[in-house]
This record gives sequence, structure tokens and C-alpha cells, in this order.
Amino acid sequence: MSAGIEVPTKFDRTSQLPASACPTCGKVLDAATGDAPKPSPGDFTICLCCAEPALFDDDLALGAPTGEEVEEFYAVPELARMQALAARRVRDQTP
Repeated sequence: MSAGIEVPTKFDRTSQLPASACPTCGKVLDAATGDAPKPSPGDFTICLCCAEPALFDDDLALGAPTGEEVEEFYAVPELARMQALAARRVRDQTP
């Protein structure tokens, strides 16, 4: 695994979070699903509206990852697969 990124092994907890906009598509989101009670600052997430990666900031609002952080994200095979599945879901739901 790259640079200590932890990948959830199950997605059985949904956390209510402060509403914040996806830095890519602008959709306002207020929850996250994973295997921890809630995400931590610096954790990656994948927007299920546009399938792009984002990072949680210190207030658990969504922020745009830097180019280096995006490379780190895609270097983790599990995250790349999750993003591809999310992208397929978005594509399949687009009229």
C-alpha cells in the first residue's frame, strides 16, 4: 500500500458530516460511508456524483487533492478500482 493510505475493507458505517461541496462537481454532500465511525482529516473519498477523488480537511469538509495526492490515490490499486466502479455507476446513471 502506498504512503500509508488505509483502504476500507467493508462499508458498513455511514457518518453524517457537515455539508460541503465536492471540489470537482459542486454537489453538496453531507455523509460518508466506510468502516470507521467517521473519516479523519486527510482521508481520501470518492464523490458518488462525479466519481472524482477528494480529501477531507481538518473540518471534514471536502477539498481538492493536489496533483501529487491524486497520483498517490491512483497508486493504490484498491482505490483505483473503487474509483473505476464509481465512474461506471455515474456513467450508467447519466441519461
